[in-house]
Amino acid sequence: YLEADVASPFHERDGVRWYVTGDLGWLDERGALHLAGRLKRFVKVGGEMVSLPALEEALQERWPAGEDGPNLAIAAFEPEGQRPHMGLFTTIELTVDEANAVLKDAGVSAIARISSVTRVDALPLLGTGKTDYRELEGRLRQEQQ
Repeated sequence: YLEADVASPFHERDGVRWYVTGDLGWLDERGALHLAGRLKRFVKVGGEMVSLPALEEALQERWPAGEDGPNLAIAAFEPEGQRPHMGLFTTIELTVDEANAVLKDAGVSAIARISSVTRVDALPLLGTGKTDYRELEGRLRQEQQ
């Protein structure tokens, strides 16, 4: 929109202009870019951005949080050259098919489906009491090796 008051997607640092994609990464000594994750909890599946919090919300409608806090969380990673893997970590007994049926019934796009379910005694928490998604992503990567 002409003269819209929106933040620029570009950032300048050390005289170099960068496009802010929301990806985490670093440049090695040769200047090659290495991607290490996302700033926000989205994954790209088939060209479409999928919100992991939206998937969690749909699942929590069916399996609400208990007195001890959330009973499920979704972590994802994108193996090089492959479709992103979305893993559901949960303190309750449920299957991939059950989780995906709930997502389908909630009207979630067919491309946004859970790849695996891991039963845990408790979700890992940060010192703030929030879910430690980096820990879950690390576990998911280990499970898939």
